[in-house]
Amino acid sequence: MGASRDWLFNTFLALPWERAYDVLEYVADNPGLVPPPPGNRDAVAQFKRKANGVLEREHGGYRFVNGILTEITAPAEIEEITHAAGRRSRL
Repeated sequence: MGASRDWLFNTFLALPWERAYDVLEYVADNPGLVPPPPGNRDAVAQFKRKANGVLEREHGGYRFVNGILTEITAPAEIEEITHAAGRRSRL
């Protein structure tokens, strides 16, 4: 990694946990900040899927659910939020 990337990586790792979530949410909401991989039209969705994988692996208390960073406590809660969001979108 270059010096700038090292600085950003180290700064991110030093953040309090709640600020790290703010950064994840900011990057997801501002897709122009990170160029998409070649041939990837849906870089934001891919970012959120990968972030969810890391959050799940690390037992994080948040997940991207229907595109929104949401506090969760159990897989059943994610399912209920997803279901409710689907009902609301049909109203």
